[in-house]
Amino acid sequence: MLPLRLLSLLLLSSSLCDAGGTCPPTLNLLILDSPVVITEYGKNTLVNCTMEEEEDLKEMTLVLGNDTAESSGYESFVFINTKLTDWNAKGECKIKLNESVECSQEIEVIVYKTPEVFLSVNLKEKANYKLQCDVFNAAPVQNLTIKWYKNDEQIHAKSFSETIRTPVNESSMLEVSVSREANDAQFRCEAQLELGPSGPLLPVVSQTHTLSALYPPEFMSNHSGSITVPKGDNISLSCEADGIPSPEYQWTVDDGQGILDNSSKLSIIKVNRSATYNCTATNELGSITLSVNVHVSEVTTTAAAAATPRPLTPVQQVCDLTTTPPEVVVKFGDPVQINCSTSRADVDVLGWESSVGGNSKRNYSLVTLEIKKLEDWKFQPSCFSTLNNGKQCMENPVIHVYKTPDFVSVSAESHRPITDGSKCELRCDIYNVAPVHGLTVKWYKDNKTVFTGNLSSSDVTPHNLSSSLFATFDKSDNGSLFRCEVELQLGSKGPEFVPSAVSEPYTAVVHYRPFIKDCPRNFTAEENKFSVNDLSCTTDGNPPPDVKWYLNGEQVNTNKTLSWTDSGVYTAKFTNSEGNISTSVFITVEYSPSLTCEMHYEVKVNEKPKTLCEPKGLPTPNIVWFKNGKETILPERWSKNNSGNYSLKAQNKHGGAEHKFYLDVLYAPEFKEKNTSKYLIPGGNVTFGCRAEGNPSPEIKWSFRRADNLKETTEGRQKIITITGATSTNAGFYICAATNKVGTVTRTVTLAERDKTSGSFIWLVILLVILIVLGLLFLFFCYRKKKCGQYTFVSSTDRSSIPMTANSAAGKTSADINNSL
Repeated sequence: MLPLRLLSLLLLSSSLCDAGGTCPPTLNLLILDSPVVITEYGKNTLVNCTMEEEEDLKEMTLVLGNDTAESSGYESFVFINTKLTDWNAKGECKIKLNESVECSQEIEVIVYKTPEVFLSVNLKEKANYKLQCDVFNAAPVQNLTIKWYKNDEQIHAKSFSETIRTPVNESSMLEVSVSREANDAQFRCEAQLELGPSGPLLPVVSQTHTLSALYPPEFMSNHSGSITVPKGDNISLSCEADGIPSPEYQWTVDDGQGILDNSSKLSIIKVNRSATYNCTATNELGSITLSVNVHVSEVTTTAAAAATPRPLTPVQQVCDLTTTPPEVVVKFGDPVQINCSTSRADVDVLGWESSVGGNSKRNYSLVTLEIKKLEDWKFQPSCFSTLNNGKQCMENPVIHVYKTPDFVSVSAESHRPITDGSKCELRCDIYNVAPVHGLTVKWYKDNKTVFTGNLSSSDVTPHNLSSSLFATFDKSDNGSLFRCEVELQLGSKGPEFVPSAVSEPYTAVVHYRPFIKDCPRNFTAEENKFSVNDLSCTTDGNPPPDVKWYLNGEQVNTNKTLSWTDSGVYTAKFTNSEGNISTSVFITVEYSPSLTCEMHYEVKVNEKPKTLCEPKGLPTPNIVWFKNGKETILPERWSKNNSGNYSLKAQNKHGGAEHKFYLDVLYAPEFKEKNTSKYLIPGGNVTFGCRAEGNPSPEIKWSFRRADNLKETTEGRQKIITITGATSTNAGFYICAATNKVGTVTRTVTLAERDKTSGSFIWLVILLVILIVLGLLFLFFCYRKKKCGQYTFVSSTDRSSIPMTANSAAGKTSADINNSL
């Protein structure tokens, strides 16, 4: 007969489970963290299965891939923290209500792999491109979507229908046309695994390609086909052209045999002959040539009126005049002194013809021009001599007046931020410098020369000029210092140190999307001693990126200290105006052991020990058992003498915990007596009892036919049946059942009827048997006494009765004995 409790449990289980042993979804008996486990390949995964309703159960099991975790009946949850490396891993949560009834719920497991993305570009025609986005090692492919973007706007998406769990390589093609009007279009592709909040939240982004419509070179402005310049002047020719790819330049002269320069501008110093200069701009789509005819004209110099009483007429002859120095380089506003001398003796007048400081002397062989402050940009004095015969000679020293710039500065041509991979023009503005001829501009980046150019003009008065530096900037240029230096190349007659001026440094500010320098993939922390803000993740980006952390798709408070329940995969998203990037860190929060256990546990004899009290803690605690204060080892199977007071100590590197409890070993009832039979004599009395041992103490119950002369009494743990004045109705089977929670055993007493006559006869038979046994015992005793006792021998003549022991007779022959008789 089953106990009512076990029967009710079976009825409950049969109502909860279907024929296949699977719990209906409407039951809510088993609660999972998620019905679908989504995890990255090789990363730690924490799965928890909880029994929501408090029901009696024998065992709870969680299977995830090749890992299994079990809990005993007193725990309502079970979890597994493991690394999944099986692409086809499956999971199941099961509860065992008894030996024959189980309920289970399957867990869908999706193992994913974050792919790598590469974007390649092939040119088909002038404005048509073929783009290919290659995605490597993506799993599962049925959740993969490849998205295409043009200038940050999605233009196409491709998904996949194959149901493959292992990593695969996939591609997506896109053909685009870029118009010349909408030049510099930016394209990229992204690979996104659409797995919901438990999967990767951010896509994997390819590099960005800037595409342009290609066209051959075109000159940006009309140029005159012919120009005329004075002989000795400096000229600058330009043939700037537009085209994609950017054209390359080549300057040649006349027949094209000599290559003069490879830039869009050609500077010619002191042009002295007429020639045709050709500029060819070339890219891969074509070339275009510009020809400039330069005609050089002769210069006729007319002398100014001399500072003498009579007018002078230029005379082309050698007058033996010497100016010292013959060439002067002087800074504007500085003093200047030039001597003019002659070795001829027939000089009547020697003097200087000058807008400032002119003078003349008679009968002198040396005259000095002295100016305390030269402030004439076109100062051209002449030394003259008038001979006694009235003829005039003239000598003109070369005067170079220079001025260093008032101010030199560097700035960006555009006021928009410089972005990673973009082209930008830096301009060096030079204010109020003279002369322009021989002006050299040097560009520096962090004290390294990156470009040197020359500026030329025949005008000797101060000018405001500019020089440009075109460069493609990337994130490594952020914070670089650019400066330009202007040098006045004044030749060998110039100052010992070349006059120069340097701009203040221009700090390049390059905006670029965030990138991660260093961030751990796994991190272990101790409970209540760590927050996400303490995680060492080094990133870079400009503007400095903002970061937000997510756990299971929800933003977390990074200042909160973490407990052991906060372990999991944390995703960081770094964002600035140029883009974003994300990374994931599996944070394992370790904690000291804790024990939440009962004060009393019951086990059954001969059962294998299971963990009665499972400690919580990470790392997994070491467990030591104690019984009655002494360290012990659990037996292979429980026995009756294992009951007692136990304590459990759990220890890991973060601390320890202890719990004391009483262990009660239960066993089924056991009878001290076996089945037996008894006889009753009509009118006689019969008494018999039933006693059993067990833990817990069994309940004794007799089953028999009721009678008025039968009485059932209890003495201690024994139940006794007494029959007074027995009759034939009292004969039959008396069944004693001993029951406790472990089991039930029975014992039978058979009571048979016997009449009085047969009873007297039986007593007579018993008495006769007793007499026969006593007689046999007497004879046996006598026999033993004759063999081991004393003997008496009597002589017929002169011996009296002499007792002889068996020892005194030893060694005598039978003849001796007979003679003695």
